[in-house]
Amino acid sequence: MWENSTAFVAHFPDAEQYSNVLRDLASRLRDAKFAVQTNETSLLITAPDVLYYEEAERQQLMKPLKSSGILDEFTVNDKESFVDWNEENFFVPAELAHMLHELLDNVTPDNTFIKELEKSLSRKVKHEEHESVFQVLTRIEIMEELQLKHDKAKQTKLWNKIVWSIYKMPVQSIRDYYGESVAFYFGWMNFYTFWLIPAAVVGATLSFVRPADVTIDNAPYIPFFALFMVLWGFLFIKIWKRKTAEFAFQWDTHDRVRKETYRPSFYGKWRKSEITDEMELHYPTSIRRMKYLVSFLVTLVMLCIAFVVMICSLNLQGYVSCHNRLGGSNPFHVEALHKFSEPGAIFDPNGNAILALVPVVIHAVVIMILNQMIYSRIAKALTDWENHKTDAEYENSLILKRFLFEAFDCYISLFYLAFYELDIMRLRSELMALYTSDCIRRVLTETIIPLVVQKLRKRKNKASEEAEAVDSDKEEIELFDDYLEMVIQYGYITLFASAFPFAAALSFVSNV
Repeated sequence: MWENSTAFVAHFPDAEQYSNVLRDLASRLRDAKFAVQTNETSLLITAPDVLYYEEAERQQLMKPLKSSGILDEFTVNDKESFVDWNEENFFVPAELAHMLHELLDNVTPDNTFIKELEKSLSRKVKHEEHESVFQVLTRIEIMEELQLKHDKAKQTKLWNKIVWSIYKMPVQSIRDYYGESVAFYFGWMNFYTFWLIPAAVVGATLSFVRPADVTIDNAPYIPFFALFMVLWGFLFIKIWKRKTAEFAFQWDTHDRVRKETYRPSFYGKWRKSEITDEMELHYPTSIRRMKYLVSFLVTLVMLCIAFVVMICSLNLQGYVSCHNRLGGSNPFHVEALHKFSEPGAIFDPNGNAILALVPVVIHAVVIMILNQMIYSRIAKALTDWENHKTDAEYENSLILKRFLFEAFDCYISLFYLAFYELDIMRLRSELMALYTSDCIRRVLTETIIPLVVQKLRKRKNKASEEAEAVDSDKEEIELFDDYLEMVIQYGYITLFASAFPFAAALSFVSNV
């Protein structure tokens, strides 16, 4: 029933050199009741229904009972008492993929397998107690990481739902196919977009519905809007916590402990563990701390570059005063650049409106390049170099670097104008131009351009489409950049609410 619906691919780049390893692995998997299809470079691994039932009991999956419809822990002996226990939809694709991955993780190497592996490599191979066969093969670079083979029909049907969901994403369908982590993001986007509506309505009303002699700069309601946004932000966080609890109970993840997964690229020296008395890979903490220091210094250099770019942009716009508020000379004033914003110059704010926007548009483009094309790669390289043992440690280190850098890069010019120049007018102008251009950039790069590319791909011949379909089996949904963009957007809306009340409305439109 499920043997042909879910599969993982184990790919061996140098399969010819390690053909005996492939044969031995395939034989061991078949002995463990897995179904294995082999070709020259890879194994296609599936599992029979009985293994799925056993794993579902081990994971204590909750399923509805026939008698009452109430969710209860699944057991193999009582499987007939559960609704649709013998139907294909009893387990959703995400559950099948997770169970199959867990089953494969439980295939551990024995001494015979390790000796055969050492014979093929002509060198010693050590492994930790917790490592599966696939983790060992990936760590010694014989095999690539396991890849889930997608069901193209189900995947296409789901993405058609997502594409045509103008406002509310099909969160449950996404969870059923991709799992809880991906569905959680879309659930958050649904919640966040819905909550933008009151902020957008109030902000847009304040921006456009007011007496003719009242401008946004002297509107008496601005302080009340700022207070409204403080309350909005407070309630948003509180009610979102309740929503996460709802998701957790709905998806039966409220008491699930995240499994600690080890990175195949982790390296170190083998030693006997002082706790388990088993052999383990160890990497000295002192060396990693030195690497943390280097990462900090590299990030600091990149932050300085971002700061210099910001100063250049503000000088070109004429936003940097010649003197500071104490009467002394302003150390950030660059006359060579400031002169381009003087009356009659090319970037004169009172002259050509389009030319006056050039510096801030360039700044927005440079921010995008620094964040997404340069520092994102530097941060990943630094985090790889730090040699973290688990995925959780790796992700935490990468998140810290990326968020601190991008938040600094996006907000530094606004904080400079607000707290150093103390100029609310220039702050509003910079924020409006910077944020609007960033929203346009997001719509172009995340909606319009992908749609155009998709249309062009449809014109290709069938052979090309089939080749792309094979490659897309290795696709993974990366949500990190999407989360980061939304967090930065949330900061724009809440931190600078009084300077740009229309930001919430603009965010709502760009997100929808």
